[in-house]
Amino acid sequence: MYIRYQQQKQTIYILITGEIRNEHNRDLRATFAKVLERDFRDVIIDLAQVPFIQTHALGSFVEFIESLLLNSKYICLTMVNDLVYNLFELVGLDERVWIDRRPRNYSPENISGEM
Repeated sequence: MYIRYQQQKQTIYILITGEIRNEHNRDLRATFAKVLERDFRDVIIDLAQVPFIQTHALGSFVEFIESLLLNSKYICLTMVNDLVYNLFELVGLDERVWIDRRPRNYSPENISGEM
């Protein structure tokens, strides 16, 4: 897993690539803690290159989302594949944040989702 973020005005963009495994909890929590220290309004998390999330890592992810919601932040999870979406649906995130699902014919070369 690789995670990085950048801020542009009042929006923080988070890019996560690779499998989010349980052993990545410390890195996830550390990055999320740094993000929460900043002054921002919106968070966009790009999950286009995340094939799946393991359970403990999912817990860290949900905890971060809950912190954002408690602080009235707008959250968008973008390019979420079906497997990851199903996990988010199981924990109820699909009812609490905007989730932009990846087109079924998605490929890195076709990032705009054009048919």
